[in-house]
Amino acid sequence: MSRPEAKPSEKSGSYHHGDLRRALINAARVSLKEKGIDKLSLREVARNTGVSHAAAYHHFRDKTSLVAAVAVTTFSELESVMQRAFDEQAVDAVARLRSLAHTYVEFALEHPDEFRLMFSPQLRDDTVLTEVEKAGRATYVVLIAALSVVQEEGRLATDNLERAAITVWAQVHGLASLMLDGPLYRNAQSEAGREALIAASVEGLLTGVLNE
Repeated sequence: MSRPEAKPSEKSGSYHHGDLRRALINAARVSLKEKGIDKLSLREVARNTGVSHAAAYHHFRDKTSLVAAVAVTTFSELESVMQRAFDEQAVDAVARLRSLAHTYVEFALEHPDEFRLMFSPQLRDDTVLTEVEKAGRATYVVLIAALSVVQEEGRLATDNLERAAITVWAQVHGLASLMLDGPLYRNAQSEAGREALIAASVEGLLTGVLNE
């Protein structure tokens, strides 16, 4: 009888420090897309990763902490693409703000399951809320930085930077949600329709916060 192939958890050196945690998060994202958050389980994620559930519990105490890690990872990715959009539009402050708004909506459409999860009521558990809020705050800081430059140039319609940031975020997030799960869903199904809708909507919301 041939010896069964050892699982990654049984192989010496199969996972370096941090690799298993990342692998579990990636497997959870796959499960999230295939089955949704309600049917996502830590045991199944461990099995799909090829490790024992005990190995998974070494990194995540329960499903809530695993889901929170997915949200934190996705927020980090969103922060990265927003920061890149910020850096690439270094000349014109309004063009930078417009680029951030586009980037936010496009990210939501490219990662719909994770985007819904990032703002899920299931992440309001006190054991993970601070961790998720901190990750979300990092993306908000990029928006604040962009609006600060607009304000410095005298092109912001209000002296209240926080109010302007909340206004932009709420409207852009609302647009993303309407395109994912609302009446604008059909518009998001073609690239041309999606781009046209995002462009028109972003211009509309900027009109409300800019002195132009």
